[in-house]
Amino acid sequence: MDQFFRLQFQTPRKAHPKVKFTVEDDAKLKSLVETYGETDWNLISQKMETRNPRQCRERWENYLSPKVNHSPFTPAEDIQLLTLYEELGAKWVQISKRFNNRTDISVKSRWMVLKRRNITKESLLSQTAQSAQEIEDKDLQERSNNVDKIIKRLANIAEYSDDDWLLFEPNAVCF
Repeated sequence: MDQFFRLQFQTPRKAHPKVKFTVEDDAKLKSLVETYGETDWNLISQKMETRNPRQCRERWENYLSPKVNHSPFTPAEDIQLLTLYEELGAKWVQISKRFNNRTDISVKSRWMVLKRRNITKESLLSQTAQSAQEIEDKDLQERSNNVDKIIKRLANIAEYSDDDWLLFEPNAVCF
C-alpha cells in the first residue's frame, strides 16, 4: 500500500501545454456565449473542443465580456489602487471589487506597472494637485479673455445710435 502512494505521488504527470487564445478562438467564444449565455460553460467548452470550462469562463470574464473595463487607468484609480493595496495587501479579487468593472488580473497588472515605474501615491497626489492647478489657471485665463472681449463689444455698442441697431436687429423696436 505504501508503495502505491509513493508511486502515485512520485509519478511525473504530463504537463498540459499552455496555448494562447487566438483571434479565431475569441470570436468563436463570443459567438457561443451569445448563443448559450454566460452560465453553461460545460456546453460552451464542448463546442470550443480544445478548451475546458474554466478556460472558457475565465477568458470571457477577464477579457472578452463587454462588462470588462479596458480603458486606461486614471490617476484617481491609481491612487485608489495604491491605497487599497496598503490597506488589504495583495488581495486582488477584493481590490478589484472596489473598481468599476476592473478584473483582478487588470488590477494586479496595473499595480505591477506602478511598482516597476516606482510610482507612489504621494507622487500621484502631487501630479494631480499640479494638474488641477494648471486647469484652474487655464480656466481663469479663458474667463479673463472672455471678459476682455465682452468689454470691447460693449465699448463698440456704445458708439451705435438707435438707427444702427436696425442693421443688426431689423425687428427691434427703438424708443
